[in-house]
Amino acid sequence: MLLDTQAVKTILLDIPALGRQTSGAASYSKFVSREMSKAEALLKVILSPVDSVADTYRALLPEGTPMEFQRILELKGLKKTDHQSILDDFNKHGPGITQPSVVTSVVPAAPSAPAAAPAIPNPVSMGLIASREDVLTRAAALGRGAATTGFKRFLALTEAAKDRKDGPFRKLFNA
Repeated sequence: MLLDTQAVKTILLDIPALGRQTSGAASYSKFVSREMSKAEALLKVILSPVDSVADTYRALLPEGTPMEFQRILELKGLKKTDHQSILDDFNKHGPGITQPSVVTSVVPAAPSAPAAAPAIPNPVSMGLIASREDVLTRAAALGRGAATTGFKRFLALTEAAKDRKDGPFRKLFNA
């Protein structure tokens, strides 16, 4: 699923080049990188081992709430009986408040976007993405390979986030 997320990110970052737009492309790329890094962080929390899921959540999503953490536990497919002990551990340590130094060390880790940014000009300059149809073909191929239960869960979570006015994805859906 992380590879699918990277593929979606690459496709989204290629869109300004298709329209031959240079104005606003930098801010668009920054926005896509920032928002997709949130999705990647969410996936990393979901894929983390059960015994460290609370610590991973606090480190990667420090602005998250206990309610969102509970939803992630549901996405992991954990039994309701296991939820309570993990939630107690999460609440005992506080929802991300006790680790402000981790927040500053995690946020700069998001500049994986500069690593992806040089990849943007290369495909365009090499003519690999010549038209809108090429992007749509790549997106369709991604869609065919993304019919996993985990990806469906991820989509369900993003659908639920659309309705919220205060979650970490609020800027993505309520802009």
